[in-house]
Amino acid sequence: MADIICEFGNTREARAFWDRNAEFKQHLDTLIKLTNKCFGREYHPANRTEDVVFDLGQACRDDFVEVAFLAAHGHGNGAMKLLRGMFERDCCLLDEESREGRPVRPICRDPRTPNDASGSESRLGKRAR
Repeated sequence: MADIICEFGNTREARAFWDRNAEFKQHLDTLIKLTNKCFGREYHPANRTEDVVFDLGQACRDDFVEVAFLAAHGHGNGAMKLLRGMFERDCCLLDEESREGRPVRPICRDPRTPNDASGSESRLGKRAR
């Protein structure tokens, strides 16, 4: 896997987007760095489920960058079309991990972060913080 590098053009629509959403760039940079840490690495799944979950996460990562790019350039309808599929893949990710009563594990977790009382940290709990 490779790191994602986000570049936006200098169109009238893009300039208006960044003027309206000045803080988004900082948050987008932070998110891209995190996703590069999670997915921009060699991954060796232990089983098919881990392989599917990682690949679905990678697809969500790619979709998010494409949604941001389309939205920034004034193509909101195209961004909304991708957003639906991204949402469905994210739900599939959670379903795949939670099937058979297994706890949902984060794809990328800082080993210095303690787990919750059940011994695992859910991906939803991680997002909510």
